[in-house]
Amino acid sequence: MNNNQLAKVLKDIVAKEAGGFSKSVLQTGHFMLNYRIQESASGKALVADDHNISLRQFSEETWEVGRDLVRLNHIERLLLLVNDWQELEPFRPGITDHMVFQKLKSDALEKYYAENPTLPYCLREAPVKEDSIERRSIDCWMFSESALRDEFRISVIKELEPRFEFIRKVREEGKSYVRFYRAETDLKEFHDNNEYNLLCENTTDCAGEVVQLLNNMKKRSVDCFVNFYPMSCRRYVNIGCLIAEAVLPKERKMKVVNVAIGDTLADSAIKVNIYTM
Repeated sequence: MNNNQLAKVLKDIVAKEAGGFSKSVLQTGHFMLNYRIQESASGKALVADDHNISLRQFSEETWEVGRDLVRLNHIERLLLLVNDWQELEPFRPGITDHMVFQKLKSDALEKYYAENPTLPYCLREAPVKEDSIERRSIDCWMFSESALRDEFRISVIKELEPRFEFIRKVREEGKSYVRFYRAETDLKEFHDNNEYNLLCENTTDCAGEVVQLLNNMKKRSVDCFVNFYPMSCRRYVNIGCLIAEAVLPKERKMKVVNVAIGDTLADSAIKVNIYTM
């Protein structure tokens, strides 16, 4: 299957699954920020860079599919989610003070999103109308995975753990966890067992990000959310959806269509999972 054929398959999936909804959103164009250390007279700084990004081909090609879907009126809005934490990890061993590392990270992200409020460098030649974007905020289009993780941590502590008996605090081998276990929720297609750590030492993972993103979409009255994401993320994305089905408010239904794609569109692997929450 070549790029054009696979793009057609993706468009057909969205046309079939997202039709007839009052507010549909497609997460597409996903990419990872890179970082570098910058030394100056005032000290050391981390600098976020979107010129030489990881997943660039995936980002550009899925973004183009998204633009076509908006033009064809198969989807109302596009959402751009940025992995802005993973490429930071190689710098962590060299910055031993945790608080210093967090400050450098926070400063780098604040500066990047202030200087790049709409699209990353690689997508600026493929613009869309402003009203076709599901924005993170008035001032920023891109959703931050780091911010979603922080929001989810607060949500678990203040809302989910006090509310649900199947979410509980545990301590094992000197570490603290907030753990999900619900007999009716079968995680075994994507996980070893039906227990899952929502927090470990007050930190979440990609599944927690997904729960928070879906919670945000429900609060915005989105009734169909389609997610184009790399196949390597399939386990965490679907665990997040299964947990979201169990914990998110049920007053207004939302359909979620997860479309896992090979890291380039030339990789013809596609896996679709559908949820209602």
